[in-house]
Amino acid sequence: MAIAAKLMEALIFDHCDTAMLVTGDTDLGPAVRTAQRLFPHKTIGFLFPYKRHNREMEKLSPLQIDIKKESYVRYQFRDPHITPKGKVLRMPPTW
Repeated sequence: MAIAAKLMEALIFDHCDTAMLVTGDTDLGPAVRTAQRLFPHKTIGFLFPYKRHNREMEKLSPLQIDIKKESYVRYQFRDPHITPKGKVLRMPPTW
């Protein structure tokens, strides 16, 4: 629900021309279809997490990217990661 609401907010306030959703879940389908109907001049695409490609969501947009397994390793934060407010985040030992 939160992603769907944020998508609609971004489109209503014209914060973007293209929105990319990182998901492989079909529960966003109704929100995407509604957004496409209300904002036909906007593009909504998908970044599918590794092994989460979804044929139903694929039908909703020609703009889609499959995230490769290697990308998770390549784009991880350093361990430990210190946030701007000084909070220390550590990677779980099983990663």
